[in-house]
Amino acid sequence: MSHPLPARLVASFRVLLPLIAAAASPAFCPDPAAARDRWTPAEAQSWYQDQPRMFGANYVMGYAAAATEMWQADTTVPGANTFDINRIAFELDRAQQAGFNTLRVTLSYEVWRDDREGFMQRLKQFVSASDARGIRPAFIFWDDVNFTNDPNVPTRQPYLGAQADPVPGMHNSQWTGTGGTAVLTNSQNWDLPRTDPADGSGAKQYIQDIVGAYASDDRVLMWNAYNEPANGGQSAANARALIDATASWARELDPQQPISFDVWGSGADGVAAAQSDVYSYHIYAGPEATISNVRRWAESGRPVFLTEWMARTFGSTIPDILPELMDMGVGAYNWGLVNGDQQTHWAWGSQPQTDTTEPDVWFHDLFRRDGTPYRQSELDQYNHYRGLDNLLRAVDSRRVAIENASFEADNLGGVPDAAAHRQFQGWTVVREQGGWVGGTIVPDTWHFDEDLPNGSQAMFAVDLEVGQVLDETFTEDTYYVLMAAIGHRAERTLPDYDLNLLAGGVELTPLSESLANPVEGAWTDSSKIYYAAPGDPLLGQPLEIRLNSTGYETFFDDIRLIAVDSLLETLGQTSDLNLDGQITAADWAIFTANQRVDLSGLTPAGRFLHGDLDRDGDNDYDDFQIFKFDFNAANGAGAFAAMLAAPEPSTLALLAAIGFAVASRRRVLETDRPRAPVPVGRSSRTP
Repeated sequence: MSHPLPARLVASFRVLLPLIAAAASPAFCPDPAAARDRWTPAEAQSWYQDQPRMFGANYVMGYAAAATEMWQADTTVPGANTFDINRIAFELDRAQQAGFNTLRVTLSYEVWRDDREGFMQRLKQFVSASDARGIRPAFIFWDDVNFTNDPNVPTRQPYLGAQADPVPGMHNSQWTGTGGTAVLTNSQNWDLPRTDPADGSGAKQYIQDIVGAYASDDRVLMWNAYNEPANGGQSAANARALIDATASWARELDPQQPISFDVWGSGADGVAAAQSDVYSYHIYAGPEATISNVRRWAESGRPVFLTEWMARTFGSTIPDILPELMDMGVGAYNWGLVNGDQQTHWAWGSQPQTDTTEPDVWFHDLFRRDGTPYRQSELDQYNHYRGLDNLLRAVDSRRVAIENASFEADNLGGVPDAAAHRQFQGWTVVREQGGWVGGTIVPDTWHFDEDLPNGSQAMFAVDLEVGQVLDETFTEDTYYVLMAAIGHRAERTLPDYDLNLLAGGVELTPLSESLANPVEGAWTDSSKIYYAAPGDPLLGQPLEIRLNSTGYETFFDDIRLIAVDSLLETLGQTSDLNLDGQITAADWAIFTANQRVDLSGLTPAGRFLHGDLDRDGDNDYDDFQIFKFDFNAANGAGAFAAMLAAPEPSTLALLAAIGFAVASRRRVLETDRPRAPVPVGRSSRTP
């Protein structure tokens, strides 16, 4: 795996802090001057937009009932259910098979405290094995979840040694978390060395040992430091204190990775959010509740990771929610990867079972222990979005011209003319069943809870198919991405629908696809990926788009076809708009030339290279904040002001100097006679 370093590291890359053998004192003494603050929203977005879209799962080795069992070693018991890099490698292969580029993994304070040197060596093995498969872990230090409070299981705090066997048929029957009461109720001991026998000793050293080892290591994605604070009956006040302390200890090491603490509905949520560089949110609910709550966090301006979701019997399903997460640009970790000794394919509250073949519908998890998928279609959808993200980040991509792509021209509707196919500004009705079949429409305000994706009109289809033959031909060694916004009208059932690409009148077979099922009143993108292989008999034939619905009624809008001519060059670090590996005045010239510009005709990669740094479709004040941060990070504090010969920190003066308005937003761009985008000056074709 190759990943560009975040822009803030261009100027300075810290040497890895050395690990030392187990000792009573901390592994090293952090330099107080190096400590960093919580990232600003612009800094967090700068980091996040450097990353591909992050999808993964919560991971515990299949033969481990708790994190303790995964990380401890017992060399005296051959085949013991303890750290097993061979088994882990097999399961990491499954994650790679699913298209994942990250996993969320709980560490073990108890194992580290007992066997620091061995733990750090095993952690090193895990990070290396993950990296070999293009997977970047997000690590958890503390976890208050404890399932041994069930009356069917003896109550336990995290403990070392042989772990109890799982109770057949019970969800997570032996999970004890890590840290527990010993740490939470003994804050006076947190600064003590780990070798001190007092409960909670070594807590600070634990954080700094691990963060220090990987603070400048791009193989680790982030520190999701605390899973569900104040769960398991723990005190919210104690959890808040541990959040604050952990944030401080980690930031003393100035890690390049973001730090986050879970927000999940406890009395510690406020502090967890306030200490997070990026937000980590948990919800197991149906699509409407999941999407609305995630969107609320995303609107805060900071990147959001949905670090726990997917409970099929609760309506939290991959087909219904993953497309919207991709639309919103939200990273996500479903629970979990393999249905091992945690038994999380059984639902919460499941009772001991005598027939433990498996439940009718799995609650969590994607793979059986032997590596076979539970539902291949879910893995196919994940892989589709991995491929889609790669293609949308390709620099050599272009929008194929589609006439009336958002159905803004002409209003076709009513009873069909039986004599001939009907046309409306670029589109032809090629199949209809009679009756009132549809056309273009300005939806009533009660039809949708969201604005239309593009413009003021959309197409509604009632058991019909429309098509448009394009001027583009099917070209060898080219990828094509067909996308359409699909609307689910309120108080209606969304019927079956499809979108297809044809060449010479022959329907092409996609490499992958995802047809969204938006919640009522909402719009979500559907997409298909195609490839023109060398020697394909349809090469050179004209391309055609077909949209169809089999019932009453589907709404279509914002039809896009993106041709990707090469995958050799993809987007680099945020704000390097000319892709020369630096952030300089030349990038600023590109950025300012594309202020208040209509970027809608460009590909996502093209918009990014014209200053849409947060990928919301425009080049506005939020993007300016990101660019300013990146410029200073790459060139030194005050470099941006020096370039403009304007004093810091007068941001308003800078905005005035460059003609920005704080109120610049997409609505202004759409109504203020936007200019055409200015080419970035790096090739003959603008993405």
